[in-house]
Amino acid sequence: AEAFNETKSFYLKNKSELTEFKTIILFFEAELNFREGKYQKAFDLWIEYQQNLKPYAFQLVYLQSFALTKIAKINQKLGRYSEAIENFQKSLNIVSEDKGIDHYLYALILNELAEIYDEIGDLKKSLELRLEALSIFRNSYSTNLHFGDILKGYASTLELSGKYYEALEVAVEAVEENETLLCDNHEKTAESLNRKA
Repeated sequence: AEAFNETKSFYLKNKSELTEFKTIILFFEAELNFREGKYQKAFDLWIEYQQNLKPYAFQLVYLQSFALTKIAKINQKLGRYSEAIENFQKSLNIVSEDKGIDHYLYALILNELAEIYDEIGDLKKSLELRLEALSIFRNSYSTNLHFGDILKGYASTLELSGKYYEALEVAVEAVEENETLLCDNHEKTAESLNRKA
């Protein structure tokens, strides 16, 4: 928060000379509001951030997708599930057109989209998305640091579905993957151990 406030102050003092810097400020301000639970304000800022990126859409594919994912998460927090699903679908389309449907970013968005279906009780759809994301990681990204997140998400949906033994197996695998890819005291390892418990 202090770094953000310092950066914002610098921008406000020099904004006439730093018009392109506004996008960076919007990024930090949106993220800060989201973390503080000010979801509507964060939503408005992410929309503005996305609008600022449009002239550079072809150069900033990842950031366009990232902004849409953030907007989707806020809609999810606010209970606007249909809008959130639409945002995630747009984000998936951007990544698939630029990176392909076997890219790890595509899998990460699938994993986040699955969380919405968990919340609304469509566990069949959630499992379908989780398995697609898991397949992408197993085939090409098993050493990626996000692999544990994919496993953890799959374990969570299995648990919600009442498939406790399968969930435990996947949770154990998530712990093992995190221990391999991350240091033992890393936050994600702790999260996976909690899921296992």
